[in-house]
Amino acid sequence: MKNKLRILFIHEDDSKVARMVQGLQHAGFEVFPKRVDNSKSLQDALNHNDWHLVIAEYQIPALSSRDAIRAMRQRELDIPFIVVSDSVNRDLVTHMMRSGAHDCIEQSDTSRLVEAIRREVRSAGVRKEHQQAQQDLYYSEERFDLFMQYLPGLAYIKDADGRFLYVNDYMHKINNWSPEDVIGKRDSDLWDSDYVKKLRADDMKVLESGEILESIEEVSLGDESFYYLTTRFPIRRQHGPTVLGAISINITARITAVRKLEETTKQLEMERQSLEKKNIALREILDQIDHEKAQTHEKLSANLEKAVLPTVRRLKESAQPSQLPSLELLEKELSQIASPFIQTLQNHFAKLSPRELEVCRLIKNGMTSKEIAEMLNLSLGTIQKHREMIRRKLGLTNDGINLHSYLQSL
Repeated sequence: MKNKLRILFIHEDDSKVARMVQGLQHAGFEVFPKRVDNSKSLQDALNHNDWHLVIAEYQIPALSSRDAIRAMRQRELDIPFIVVSDSVNRDLVTHMMRSGAHDCIEQSDTSRLVEAIRREVRSAGVRKEHQQAQQDLYYSEERFDLFMQYLPGLAYIKDADGRFLYVNDYMHKINNWSPEDVIGKRDSDLWDSDYVKKLRADDMKVLESGEILESIEEVSLGDESFYYLTTRFPIRRQHGPTVLGAISINITARITAVRKLEETTKQLEMERQSLEKKNIALREILDQIDHEKAQTHEKLSANLEKAVLPTVRRLKESAQPSQLPSLELLEKELSQIASPFIQTLQNHFAKLSPRELEVCRLIKNGMTSKEIAEMLNLSLGTIQKHREMIRRKLGLTNDGINLHSYLQSL
């Protein structure tokens, strides 16, 4: 594959340029030439192309080699510049080399021209690679410095002896130390002995095991304590011993929030336990009340059965016929008081009004709507409305269910 060369010729003779191009092509180059012969055309050519090489005739009327070299220096262009002339002597070579030319050759000596071109193009490539490497290194260091500058935490590098090789500006936020105050020092030069022992122990764990280590470090500054989540890691270098790298992030706010949450959770648990104890005590009281109510009801029922109902029955035996209905109703009502009907009705159907409960009791005793109306001194229509409301509240939507039979079953 031929080497491609973009060559800018500063020359006034097309034929001589053509012969040089032909000689370079015979030597294996693929040449893309352009000829200029004055300052303006030189400036235009330098503006619009990336040239591998400049070959300039020593002296032409409109542009000298020295002026061309000066124009390239002003642009800071590093392009091999070879001067050619019909005749070359030591003085001319010295003069042109001091002016900045890379070589000075007789333009008819094609072999020397080819040799010079190979050498200078190769040297230019090496210089360009070096410049690119320097530029890459500069940008890499700049990116590293910017990253470390804006890192929201402390970053540092230590050698195996514990000396700081690098520390970012975050150190200033911790102890008002600049990186220059810290680099080259050990932890023992900066902290008290107890704290240093722990730091050194963690450093050695990483250096000896070659593994990453995370830990929470407490730093006391005056009366305040700060907490840092520190990640230590080994940095293995191609040349030289392994060093220690670390990044520490301030997690004081997070630790404080976690502790506050733990305290709140503990307080809530204590309150829950206290409430649970109170609920247990309340249930015991309610159970006791229910027990006492049941005992009271049992005593009331027993008294009614043993004392009151026998008296009513004796009165029925000696009563006038006109008094019997009232005594029979009284006997039924007393029997119902002794039974759990009314309590059951109230417990299961608390939405019933007192009047509706009274109507339910009379319906259960077998009284008709007319008899209930006369007994309660109400209209028959009012009693019918009460019956409809009772059925609705008891959920008796099926017309086939007899209200009297349903109440008897309770």
